[in-house]
Amino acid sequence: MATDIDPLESVNTLLSNNWNDVNTDSITPTFDKIYNQPKDLDLRNNDYILTYSIATNMGFSGIGSAAVANVDEAVMIDIRVGITGTETVSSPGDAHARKVKAEVQRILFSNRANPDSNFSELNPYNQWIDKSDKMRRIYRYLIQVNLVSNCRDMTA
Repeated sequence: MATDIDPLESVNTLLSNNWNDVNTDSITPTFDKIYNQPKDLDLRNNDYILTYSIATNMGFSGIGSAAVANVDEAVMIDIRVGITGTETVSSPGDAHARKVKAEVQRILFSNRANPDSNFSELNPYNQWIDKSDKMRRIYRYLIQVNLVSNCRDMTA
């Protein structure tokens, strides 16, 4: 494996390539790194799935030029959904946010072991963090995933 793997780009590519907008009211969100977006997001017209890095842990084995590393990179996925314009009393706006959250979860759990990816395994946590502000109708969910790369060649 290469040493210059960008875990944020890996997660964004995984989500965007496997996204099925039929599951989310025919809306495809913007997938990006959080630091590429402005401070005030336009949540009236777009849904966002933003990623940022939390930590990287390495465990080395081998000696000299034969050294390999087991790398565990923690990435936070930040889902931000605003007013959809289709809200009614019987269908509140958080219904769309739950659909976006369910689609992210479907993609993560169906790609935990993906031989075509640049990581050995993907470990999503089952715990979602709800950071929604329902008074302002802004829905935000966070989930942490760990990208594990076993035996990454550190000499390349």
